[in-house]
Amino acid sequence: MTRYLAKNLQFSLAKFTMSSGAIECLKWLALIAMTLDHTNKIIFHAQFTWMYALGRLAMPLFGFVLAYNLARPATLHSGIYGRVMTRTFLIGLASTPVYKMAFPYSGLGSLNIGALNIMFTLGMATWIILLIDTGHHSDDTNLRLITRALAIALFVLGSVFVEGQWFGLSYILAAWFYCKNSTRWLLLIWVASTAGLCLLNDNEWALVAIAIIFTAARTDFNIPRLKWVFYVYYPLHIAILLCIQRI
Repeated sequence: MTRYLAKNLQFSLAKFTMSSGAIECLKWLALIAMTLDHTNKIIFHAQFTWMYALGRLAMPLFGFVLAYNLARPATLHSGIYGRVMTRTFLIGLASTPVYKMAFPYSGLGSLNIGALNIMFTLGMATWIILLIDTGHHSDDTNLRLITRALAIALFVLGSVFVEGQWFGLSYILAAWFYCKNSTRWLLLIWVASTAGLCLLNDNEWALVAIAIIFTAARTDFNIPRLKWVFYVYYPLHIAILLCIQRI
């Protein structure tokens, strides 16, 4: 992995760009990884280590897709932040009943917190990025200070309640900063945040996501965009897996 990143470092120093088809490809790969992971946990009671390993790709791929889309120009003034937050929080709320039935013990130790599903993680990350971006584009010093303070508070407190916790939010934020300004140091920070996911998952498979992302960036895929499929699929596939488990 280190050799791969070193080989692609010169490429990464240019403004990082991906085709819309490549972004859709990452979505489908993340969806497949997520489905394998949930099938392993719900149907097979986590018997297959290879399914668990591949499942660790889902969060970093979904998180990067979100970060890349939010790093596009004029995101702040186009209303994208509000739309993404509305969708993720509503789908996250709708998914909560089946998510809790499928993963009743997900949480942080015996406190059973940190159990809100990944849609809330994506929504929380979007909210924090909105605050950062708002402060960055403001000429009001006081507003800058307020938005930064709110972003820090939301990161520290909100991470406790979402899937991936601080590691997940740190990864999305680092990916967003790198997509906005593709410097060598931001690349290293993004890789370090991915290593944090490895600590959380107790394996190294999250790092494979970076290799997949750089490979996809060099490839032009002709994949149409399906706007609502990924939102609808999340609660639906968990519900179907629960039905199969009961049967």
